[in-house]
Amino acid sequence: MGIDIPSALVGQIVLFTVFGIIIFALVREAARVVIKALLVVGIVLAIAILAGWLDDSMVGRLLERIGDALIVGIKAVVGWVMRAWAAVSNSPQETP
Repeated sequence: MGIDIPSALVGQIVLFTVFGIIIFALVREAARVVIKALLVVGIVLAIAILAGWLDDSMVGRLLERIGDALIVGIKAVVGWVMRAWAAVSNSPQETP
């Protein structure tokens, strides 16, 4: 009495696990870089506002541009992950 697991299912589980580990590593590294960059930008903006070099509206526009750039970057990464998953998950037998 043993459990009979199809090899294709085991292969998909292994593939999904490896893909998840790669995505986790990429997200963790990206978060590390983004947090450092945001910390530096925040300090520079705080100094510029306190020194009177920038006003609040200019900082708001700058933060809006940074937010837009982050959204574009996140969409690009998600699109890449989706294309990579589609390329990896399609087996030659399923292709018409």
